[in-house]
Amino acid sequence: MAKIRGVYALVAEATLALFLWQREWFVFGIFLLEILWFVVLWLLIRMEAPEIQVSIRTSAKWRAGKPLQMEIRADSRRLLSAGILEGSLECENLMIGETKIVPIRMNLSAKSISLTLPIETNLCGRIRIRFKNARCYDLFGLNCAPVPSAEECQILLYPAQCPVEIIKQGTPAGDSLDGTQMASKKGKDASEVFDLREYHVGDDFRSIHWKLTGKLGVMMVKEASDPTRHDTLILLDIGRSDERERVSSEALSFAFSLTAGICGKLQESGFFFDAGLPVNGQVLIRQVSDEREYEKMLDAWMYLVIPEKSGSGLLWFEAENMQRTFRRVIYVTAGTCPEAFFHLPENLDITAICVQDEGAIRVSQQGRRVLMEVSTEELIKNTFRVVI
Repeated sequence: MAKIRGVYALVAEATLALFLWQREWFVFGIFLLEILWFVVLWLLIRMEAPEIQVSIRTSAKWRAGKPLQMEIRADSRRLLSAGILEGSLECENLMIGETKIVPIRMNLSAKSISLTLPIETNLCGRIRIRFKNARCYDLFGLNCAPVPSAEECQILLYPAQCPVEIIKQGTPAGDSLDGTQMASKKGKDASEVFDLREYHVGDDFRSIHWKLTGKLGVMMVKEASDPTRHDTLILLDIGRSDERERVSSEALSFAFSLTAGICGKLQESGFFFDAGLPVNGQVLIRQVSDEREYEKMLDAWMYLVIPEKSGSGLLWFEAENMQRTFRRVIYVTAGTCPEAFFHLPENLDITAICVQDEGAIRVSQQGRRVLMEVSTEELIKNTFRVVI
């Protein structure tokens, strides 16, 4: 548009120069008409632009990876000089922290005009869409005026359905046995022994198994049943950076999708478990025992913001001595595995899954600690199997 104004200014200057050279009043009249036309367009566009209403329409909830259309609509009561609407469409993923800007240009050929655009849905998260820097040009592109901003909208892009298979070994605490009862879980009912383990500082002395302690020479305690507690934890511990480098948005989104897939399959298989995600230095823990609680968990996670650094969830697990509460942990992160993982007790039953951008699947084990490194490409092509 700046070039059009520049050319128009040159034409007006040439007309004025021609009048000064030839002294023809007809040429001077043409010069005045050129100036008057510019002023009239300037006044008209200033009156019409504030009356243009821009709106954005799309679905409020969607599944990542599925095609999604968005409609940008411009409505006006009158169109005399307005010809072109321009602006920038800003799509900000509030969970992952990625922003994409798409330039928009619409020809205002009628009082109501709409433009349909595809939305990129590769990354899950809460997407905020805003139409910024909206402006309207006249039919000749000589003048422009600001247009009122459209009301922003938000889309919840739920994680893509990552193919997951649960391989069940034994009956963990919290697993449904007959649809109405659960297997024993850790608690304070000393009449029902759930498990035997080594004594930790802070344990109730009344729970010490004195006979076994005398035989083994190591102080052992009894853990009893409690129908309100689960002993399996699914911990999603991702950050925009790991201990070495920046983590890609794709790896973060796939780690989120993989965790949601594992939780979904566990819930479908009748497992009761806890799911955790770091939030502001703490870990948000939610118990999941049915489909409704699983959906509530996903809704709560969609409104969270991924922290800057990964590994805070594992540090919390260590600091709070959570191995006394959870006997089985599935730990999911993006990028490299935090160093804290290798310092966990070898007798802790934990599987760490590290989602990376590329590379073959690598598995290593030390004691009961299992480390799996898997690429986003492998998660797309193959079904991921989890032993629990």
